Amino acid sequence: MPQIKNRIGVFLKNHWLILALFSIFFLIRVYRLGGRDFWFDEIGSLSYAEHPWQNWNAPFYWIILHLWTRLFGFSELSLRLPSAIFNFLSVVFVYKMGKVIFNRQVAIFAAALIGLSAFHLWYAQEARDYSAVLFFGTFSSYLLLRALNSKKIIWWVSFALFSLCGVYTNYFYLFLLFSQLAYIFYSQEDKILARQIVPFFIIFFGFSLYLNRFLEKFYFIGNGFWIPKPGWEAPAITFANFILGYNGLPVFYPLVILATVLVFLSALRSLNKGGGGGPAVAFCGFLFILPLLAIFIFSRAFFSIYLNRCLILFSPYFYLFFSFGVFALGKKIRFLAIAAMLVLTLSADFFYFSDRMFMGLDYHLGSYTKKPVKPLVKFLQVNVAAKDLIAFTNDAVLGPARYYGREKLPELLFFFDPKIPDSSWGRMIQENQFTIPHHKVEHLNFERLWVIYSGWERDGSLDENSLSVMKSLGMALKLEGRYLIDGSYVFVYRKSPAQGD
Repeated sequence: MPQIKNRIGVFLKNHWLILALFSIFFLIRVYRLGGRDFWFDEIGSLSYAEHPWQNWNAPFYWIILHLWTRLFGFSELSLRLPSAIFNFLSVVFVYKMGKVIFNRQVAIFAAALIGLSAFHLWYAQEARDYSAVLFFGTFSSYLLLRALNSKKIIWWVSFALFSLCGVYTNYFYLFLLFSQLAYIFYSQEDKILARQIVPFFIIFFGFSLYLNRFLEKFYFIGNGFWIPKPGWEAPAITFANFILGYNGLPVFYPLVILATVLVFLSALRSLNKGGGGGPAVAFCGFLFILPLLAIFIFSRAFFSIYLNRCLILFSPYFYLFFSFGVFALGKKIRFLAIAAMLVLTLSADFFYFSDRMFMGLDYHLGSYTKKPVKPLVKFLQVNVAAKDLIAFTNDAVLGPARYYGREKLPELLFFFDPKIPDSSWGRMIQENQFTIPHHKVEHLNFERLWVIYSGWERDGSLDENSLSVMKSLGMALKLEGRYLIDGSYVFVYRKSPAQGD
């Protein structure tokens, strides 16, 4: 018993700093985890969790979520907790990777960068597959390092198993696999062994069983999607987002981009001076720069898949490279650099928890501050009468309102302008029983019509479809009242006396 206590005491003495940091990183990931209402993408997660095989996305995360919700239910906290756990474990293995390829100092700072990054907090608190694929990617890369430095087959078996989990979690994992394979060919040169290549054949064979579903999604996106072609500034924005997330102050983004360039130059200068770290830098470069470059070139040449949230998978190697570059600086400059990064990341964390975003859409493409939808549903529940109809003009609020009002509100409609593409898929909208073009609205049977106009942002700005429908209904119907509820406009209409019922 005394020996065990002594060992625990020695362990705590040697590792108190990283244990304290890990505690902080975990606590901020679960802080207010269930405090925000579900947003549009998370409503999709609820559906996928119910039927994990009935969609063309990689299914493994949805299977996990399916089993999880059977045990813990569908609350905001429950649905998001797996993401928080996966993201936290990724921080742990960034630290472990850093110790293996660099040293403890570099590992701690890299863990701090990812642990405090508002970008990672965002997806640690969102019920989507990004943190899950991040974990499988980070852990598989750690296993790859161990396998390359060991003769034990178990490391390669573990690498293949967790890589299969990764590729069945998100298709972007394929870019990481090819980058890992490229690194093996680069680092091993003429010493490549069968045990180093066979796992990749197993992984690709395992993925081939789901190839048809992957190709369905690939061809669909190839025929038109909402993600715009990335500009030449896109990689620089990605670097800045990895540090600040979507919540930094505008003045901080160019500073972080400049700091990233200088730190990378510091790392390369250290290599040229024989400072060591060459193989580790090559490892990070292959697993970060190579896939990022491939995705960027593909998106410029063919159709765009360049979306920062999907690039989260490659961020651990950015943090390791960045941390190495910081510790290649002189002591005084290094201290200032570390202090500055901590100030920048902590300020972004503050604005993240305050639901503040300052930059334009280029910096947070496809990601928006989560709108409170429950107050809107409660307002409608109290005020909508039996013969009234409720309609929306933007998907951002419609999906969550359907979920939160599923037992309280009548079937919700969607009004659209046939000339305007759908804002969530970039396709022309098809009419059906509940999706109605604006020029047919006046023919519906209702006493009052409650129309919720909104955009994707929480600031009250409206998208093109909402503005068009608002203009059309303003001419066709009589406006009885209007309300503003957390960035969504509620307009109440009646038919004009000449229209009757």
